[in-house]
Amino acid sequence: MPPVEGLDPSASIRHKIAHDLRFFREQRGLSLADLAPVMGCLRTGVSNYEYARQGWNLQDRHAKALDEFYELPGHFQWLLQQCRSREAEDWFAEHLDKERKASQISLAELGQVPGLFQTEAYARAILIEAGSLALEAQLVKRMERQQILSRKDPPHVWALLDESILDRRIGGWDVMKPQLEWLIDLSARRNISIRIVPLSAGWHPGLSSSFKVLDVEGRRFAYTETTGGGRLTADRTEVEGFALRYRQIGAKALPEQISREIITATLEADDGA
Repeated sequence: MPPVEGLDPSASIRHKIAHDLRFFREQRGLSLADLAPVMGCLRTGVSNYEYARQGWNLQDRHAKALDEFYELPGHFQWLLQQCRSREAEDWFAEHLDKERKASQISLAELGQVPGLFQTEAYARAILIEAGSLALEAQLVKRMERQQILSRKDPPHVWALLDESILDRRIGGWDVMKPQLEWLIDLSARRNISIRIVPLSAGWHPGLSSSFKVLDVEGRRFAYTETTGGGRLTADRTEVEGFALRYRQIGAKALPEQISREIITATLEADDGA
C-alpha cells in the first residue's frame, strides 16, 4: 500500500486512524463504496477519513462498526479515544480557521463573555486566572480573532449569553465596566445580535456547555467547549443537534432591545454602587 502524501501515522493519531482505515480496507480487497455502508456514511466520507481531510470527524458508531466488521478487539475505538484526548488543540485551531471564514456564527455562551467580544483587559484577566504559560502570545491571538467583526464583509454573529455572565466580575469592576460598555457598543452593530438568557428562564440546553454553529461556504460546523479542550464536528446529525439546542435556548432568550437594557442596567447599578 503506497503511503498517502502528507500523512504521518507516527506523528498524529488522526493520521494513524487514516492509515489503518485504508490498510484494513485494501487488505480485504474492498473499495471505498464497499466500506461506506459498513460505516454508515457516504463514499466521500470514507475518503475524507482516509486522507484525514479538514472536517474529519470519526464517530464512536463508525469506530465500533469497523472493529466489529474486521473482528478487531477495540482497535479503532481505542485510537479514537486517544485522538480525542490528544488533539483538542487541533480541533481548536481548525475551529478558528472556520471562524475566520464563516458567514454566520451562532453561539451560546454559559460562563464568560465569548472570545470574539472580549476586551483586552477582560481576556488578560481570564488568561491570568487560567494560569496561561504564554499569556502575551495567547492574548495577541485572541485579539486578532476579533478582526473578522470589522472586515469589509463581516460575519453575522448571533449570540445568546447567560445572564450570569453580566454579574461575574472577572478582573474586578475596573475590567468589567468597559467590558459591559463594549457589549452595548457591539450590540448596536447591524451584523451582531446579542440576546440575554435570563436567570428566570430556569433550565435550558445551554447550561451543559458553551458551543457555536458556523456556516462556512455552504457547509455547517459545530464547535463545543468541554473540560480540557473542545471538539469540532461536521457530522450532519450532530450539527443539526447543536442547531436545535441553539433554537431551544433562543426561545428562552430576551429580545435584543430588552437585552441591551439589561446590560445597561447592570452597568449603571454597579457604577453607582
